Amino acid sequence: WHAPEKHRMLLLDGVAPYDEVGRDVEFTSRIFLSWLLYDIFHVFALYPKLGKWDTVAHHLAFIACSVLACSYRMLPFAFCWLITGEASTP
Repeated sequence: WHAPEKHRMLLLDGVAPYDEVGRDVEFTSRIFLSWLLYDIFHVFALYPKLGKWDTVAHHLAFIACSVLACSYRMLPFAFCWLITGEASTP
């Protein structure tokens, strides 16, 4: 705790509101990111059979959202809606 004030603001101390939800979203986004990387590998390997540029753009956008949710715990509820929509798609 001897770090400068501007760096201490980045530490998650467990007392922030929704901190438990943030941890759950972080865990879920790591699983989702792993699946996205796995899936985009297959899209590239079988391009254009599994999808074209729109599928790649979709995966890259979701990867960016997942990285933000995982790294910075940004927009946890928006991310939950995002993966709920993705999970409900066949």
